[in-house]
Amino acid sequence: MPNKTLLIIACASMFIAIVLGAMAAHYLKETLKLPDYKLDSWKTAVFYQIVNSLSIIILFILAHIMKTSFNVESAFLLVGFILFSFSIYILTLNHIWQIDVLNKIMGPITPLGGLIMLLGWALLVLKLFKLKGL
Repeated sequence: MPNKTLLIIACASMFIAIVLGAMAAHYLKETLKLPDYKLDSWKTAVFYQIVNSLSIIILFILAHIMKTSFNVESAFLLVGFILFSFSIYILTLNHIWQIDVLNKIMGPITPLGGLIMLLGWALLVLKLFKLKGL
């Protein structure tokens, strides 16, 4: 059965992503005067957060319809986009904070999050191949 906790986290993540997207459009650009390339990174992080949050919500609905579970796949998507997107948010804000250690810590976390997201999608493809009745 689908995991209600994953659904709640995905819905909360959509709320956060919308807030962070609005923050980029107004506060980061107008008030903090971040350069365009930093805003582009932020927008990429928001995009991946939205896409994967929506995907988890859709998987929850499909799990109910198909009477199966996509908990493992959803968990990989969740962990992946959290590592990916939030490391980018921190790296973008670090343009202002200028804390050297953050770049060293967060820099490698971004591609790790991307790999975990890809693994989640690969696991989903494999699971769909194995499901009967599609």
